[in-house]
Amino acid sequence: MLQIAFKADVRLKESAFDPEMALVFRSLLRTAPEMLADTIVITSVEDGRHMPTSFHFVGRAVDVRFLGDRAGGVGGRYTPPSPEAQRLDAKRWAGRLKQVLPPVYDVVVERDHIHIEHDPRD
Repeated sequence: MLQIAFKADVRLKESAFDPEMALVFRSLLRTAPEMLADTIVITSVEDGRHMPTSFHFVGRAVDVRFLGDRAGGVGGRYTPPSPEAQRLDAKRWAGRLKQVLPPVYDVVVERDHIHIEHDPRD
């Protein structure tokens, strides 16, 4: 069964977490491709290195791992997972997320993760 896990050093403070992000977690589970270790790994919420104006610092953004041969890497169907195939799966996953999330959510495939933010100012 697919699950969501947080990288060990990820911080999530209830006081700053936007409840609208719960939709992101449900959408991740509904749209995910095959995942290594049947796990979606959140690599950043309110932590990490981000621009000072990042939505991460107000609990309105998450980063989701897709690259690598450990839990959270996409591609449970090929071994070892190729980075090119993982990036292609990540782009497809991002497309599915864009279809199920309302337009106030931005979904961007970065070098090794998918960045998702709730941006109601759009």
